[in-house]
Amino acid sequence: LAGRATFLEGRVVRQNFAVASDGDRVFTLANLAEHGSIMIYVNGLLQDDGASDDYVMSEAGGVSVVTFNLPGLITADKVSVKYDKRL
Repeated sequence: LAGRATFLEGRVVRQNFAVASDGDRVFTLANLAEHGSIMIYVNGLLQDDGASDDYVMSEAGGVSVVTFNLPGLITADKVSVKYDKRL
């Protein structure tokens, strides 16, 4: 168990974003996220992944990108993203 804790140390990332203006939809993470590890919350509510749900994930330039589906978010919404950094 101690070896596993050392392996995971620094791998789990949490990033917080404040929505700057109504309709903001795209948020770029600092790292590539491990597939299936992403949990996104808006104002504390867990969001669902998928084109017909809340958001979709993509990769660009070596980082993961979160794009919320329309109509987007509103000013002062708080977005929190937890994920495992891809090694």
